[in-house]
Amino acid sequence: MARDTATPVDTTCRFRKADGGLRWFHVHAEPLRDCDGRVVRWYGVNVDVDDRQAGGGSSAESERELRLLIETIPAAVWRATPDGESDYFNQRMARDIGMSQTDLLNLTVRREPHQSR
Repeated sequence: MARDTATPVDTTCRFRKADGGLRWFHVHAEPLRDCDGRVVRWYGVNVDVDDRQAGGGSSAESERELRLLIETIPAAVWRATPDGESDYFNQRMARDIGMSQTDLLNLTVRREPHQSR
C-alpha cells in the first residue's frame, strides 16, 4: 500500500457510487515530506474518467477541463520533466512569485545537493 511505503500513486480504478453504480477514476497522490524525509501529509486528486474509459470523452475536452481546474484552484502548481527542468507554472504561481509564466519557464534554477543538519 502506498501509505505504508510512502511511494506516489498513479493509477486508474473504479469507485462505487452511493447508488451502487461504479465509475472509473484516475487517482494520483504524492507524499509531502519534512526535512528528515518523514511523510507529514498526502496530497492527491481523483479525476472521474468514466466517460473516457467507456470511449465517450475526448482527450481535448479532458485536457481543457484539467487545465481549467489547475488554473482555478487556490494553489501554486508547477510541473517538471523527468530530468528536473520546469515546463509549466500556473497563473497563481506566477502571480505569487511576481513573474510571468514565460519568465518563470526561462528561469534557470541552480541545483545544490541537500545538506543534512
